[in-house]
Amino acid sequence: MKLWIKTINGEKITNSILYEIQGTYDPKNLIEYLTDICFGLDIPRPIIIDKHIKEMENFNHTIFKTSDFVESVDFDKLWIELAISKNKKSDNFYSNL
Repeated sequence: MKLWIKTINGEKITNSILYEIQGTYDPKNLIEYLTDICFGLDIPRPIIIDKHIKEMENFNHTIFKTSDFVESVDFDKLWIELAISKNKKSDNFYSNL
């Protein structure tokens, strides 16, 4: 599994990385993932509330705004999304017949 992390300023993506998770993804480990990710990006870690964990569980993504950070950051949003690879066979209509 991988997480796609983007920093967004205005409407532009200013930074984008893929973070590989060892084993299966668990939304309850979001703090651990974010600690590694933010250390690698050299940005402060945002405050994680239940809303962020529930969004990851229900929608496979969440957004952290500048108000979610204690320290100042040089972007408007930190977007985290579960990068799900699609199985090409299941995309083919005829393979399901």
